[in-house]
Amino acid sequence: MCVLLTGVFIGNTQAQDWQLVWSDEFDGDELDESKWSYQYGTGASEGLTGWGNNELQYYTDREDNIFVQNGNLHIVAREESYGGKNYTSARIRTIDNGDWRYGRFEIRAKMPIGQGIWPAIWMMPTDDVYGGWAASGEIDIMEYLGHEPDQVHGTLHYGGGWPDNVYSGDSYQLDEGTFSDDFHTFTLEWENGEMRWYVDGEHYQTQNHWYTQGHDFPAPFDQRFHMIMNVAVGGDWPGNPDHTTEFPQEMVIDYVRVYQDADAPARVSLPMTFEDEFLNWEEAFTNFDGGDVSVVDNPYPDELNGSGRVGKMIKDGGEFWGGAWFELDRPITFDTENNAITMKVWSPREDVPVAVKVEQTDGDEEYEMVVPTTTSGEWEELTWDMNGAGFDETWDIVTLIFDLEAGQIGDGSENFTWYFDELYVSGIHTTTSSEAPDKEVPQQMQLGQNYPNPFNPTTNITFSLPEAVHATLGVYNLLGQRVAMLKDEYLTSGQHSVTFDASDLASGTYIYRLQAGNQQITRSLTLVK
Repeated sequence: MCVLLTGVFIGNTQAQDWQLVWSDEFDGDELDESKWSYQYGTGASEGLTGWGNNELQYYTDREDNIFVQNGNLHIVAREESYGGKNYTSARIRTIDNGDWRYGRFEIRAKMPIGQGIWPAIWMMPTDDVYGGWAASGEIDIMEYLGHEPDQVHGTLHYGGGWPDNVYSGDSYQLDEGTFSDDFHTFTLEWENGEMRWYVDGEHYQTQNHWYTQGHDFPAPFDQRFHMIMNVAVGGDWPGNPDHTTEFPQEMVIDYVRVYQDADAPARVSLPMTFEDEFLNWEEAFTNFDGGDVSVVDNPYPDELNGSGRVGKMIKDGGEFWGGAWFELDRPITFDTENNAITMKVWSPREDVPVAVKVEQTDGDEEYEMVVPTTTSGEWEELTWDMNGAGFDETWDIVTLIFDLEAGQIGDGSENFTWYFDELYVSGIHTTTSSEAPDKEVPQQMQLGQNYPNPFNPTTNITFSLPEAVHATLGVYNLLGQRVAMLKDEYLTSGQHSVTFDASDLASGTYIYRLQAGNQQITRSLTLVK
């Protein structure tokens, strides 16, 4: 079954060539609805009460609450009875008009002030690939509490669906004055595996460690997100307005600018899926002569693979070669415990040899394995056992070759057309393609996805500790009751592995949790009998 990549990524410290790809300077006389859309009400339409934070406002699109004037956007909170609430305000987002994976996000704005006033500039996942909040993540570029007018916050939310969500972040405080006195520039630089926050060009925090249950770093922040701007009133964090709060209060935005790195290669993240329509797939894949790879709507969705978009491979006259290669966004090395590559394939014929080869950008090593298809006209999942690739080698190129038969010439017909999706690799991320990772002393605590998963009746769980510490590894049912304790002892730093025997348990989903010191990581596994 499928296993995700695990491990450590060190952020790119090289200079970027940031190029403007999207902006709103608010130069017109009304909101540009080709870039922004409104959200309305109390959150009930989203299945939330008070937008999930016990907020007190009703969001509208009235000019009383949101308008463009003199090159600025104004989002205004007012004290008035409307829609069953005592306050009104506005909330807008760029979903389906501006959705980005990675980039530099720069917003110049002036804040309101007062107890219970809570403006925010933030990002949410467009596709919820990893599940509901906060399993698919939340990126807070700037949050501000009106009763602390000299301070702003930058925060990430992740971990799992509520109540298993966690957060991490930091704040920035002005040396003098407040954020309501004048405009300030708030910036987030988001790269694969690292985010950096700035106020007026001053860097105040970097984050490069997060997770989400059942998936490995850099999930969930490896998908496309859209931007949201709003001014909330009241709520769990700021508290409610009091007699000192004056209304109306407004956040004024001068501009929103989004940049992306022009020098960033169109490298593929793992697991490889095709839902990110903004990735330049033509640049990501390098085709061999005689074959052509493209990304298309899934022509044959079924129970095994209902993905909307999949890869398509046509062998159209080239002798032997019918495939392509692509570079990974981060190098890997194979794990001694879990060394499989899996991929979903739709084949027009049975017994078609499909090769997967791993190679090195900086190096001469390569390893190739061939597995035949076992059916035709339906999706199946193939598995390549990469044990022979070695566990000290580092790989950052993957090659796919369909119909690997010497002298076999395709004709571009349906008989020489394959579809593929969800290429998963079980391995460990490393920093370069020529430098093996330090397996003895990991840089951070890690908990790998169990393998196989689903399983019956046993599965392997691997984890890493950066230092010697007393650690526990327990398994729990969905009611939070512990059903097994796999580790409860003082452990040395390095890699650890344990086999979980679930012979006495009923089928279903369980949670396993690694606790070491004040750190905790939780994942889910599925037992099928």
